[in-house]
Amino acid sequence: MTTLWVCEKAGGPHRYVSIEPNRDSLDLEPTHYDMKLTEEEFDAAGNLLAETLDHFDVPKREKDEVLDDFMAHKQEVIS
Repeated sequence: MTTLWVCEKAGGPHRYVSIEPNRDSLDLEPTHYDMKLTEEEFDAAGNLLAETLDHFDVPKREKDEVLDDFMAHKQEVIS
């Protein structure tokens, strides 16, 4: 997960931009397909994200928005 993606989803000043030319969409399935990530690995990443947001005292509303957006991509990432 890129910190720019998290920053954008949290309403920060940075925007996620793909490192591949003309691929700025969040089409996550092809990006993660070869990684063969499991549901457990995805959930562990979500837990680490939540812990990181807590560490930096991100307010609950913003934290929930970021985590909801992260979880919304679960099936794309683990399929």
